[in-house]
Amino acid sequence: MLSLAHEFYFSEEIFALEKKRCKFNDIFLGHSSFVNESQNYYVLPHTKDTKVLIHDGENIQVLPNICKHRYATLLKDKGHCRSIVCPVHSWSYDLNGKMLSSANIECDHALHSLEKESIDSYDGFVFPKNESALKGALETSKAFANINFEKLRFYAHDRFFVKVNWKSYMDTFLDNYHLEAYHPNFKTFLDSRCIESIFRDDFSVQAIHLREKIQI
Repeated sequence: MLSLAHEFYFSEEIFALEKKRCKFNDIFLGHSSFVNESQNYYVLPHTKDTKVLIHDGENIQVLPNICKHRYATLLKDKGHCRSIVCPVHSWSYDLNGKMLSSANIECDHALHSLEKESIDSYDGFVFPKNESALKGALETSKAFANINFEKLRFYAHDRFFVKVNWKSYMDTFLDNYHLEAYHPNFKTFLDSRCIESIFRDDFSVQAIHLREKIQI
């Protein structure tokens, strides 16, 4: 697959048009192992801390991490809580987002509760409900058939910034052709001759088959 013409990576006019026309949405929200125990929460950094993954005791929820009063950030990083309490004025919510207290201010609690995001999941991965096409692609992928992703456990999260045009970043991740030359150690557990790619308008799924002796 060849790159786009040179100007698509360096033109300020094209970049301005892309920022206006292209819509970037969160497809992957998190993994169940982020909150594998009741009352655990994990603030999602890729949402600029505006959403939190939380285990309400029965199910995993995605809630706004912003108080309905003065829009203060409710929770930080990750941890354990029995309720969500705003650090500014002590407005509180249960782990389903229902308002518990407005700290001596009369208001309609139902109107000011945190609205749960509609979510779906596949083998531990959590994503928005409207990404049903993504779930279908994952379910039909032959490469994923024998991998139990639900057994994965969260280890760490790193955030880094790459000073390149966003398409260069995407081109690299969609390009499996560079693996053998640039990542020779992958040969020990990946079979780069068996690559499965699924492309849709708003997402892609790529999988490289594991060598037979590797089991997860």
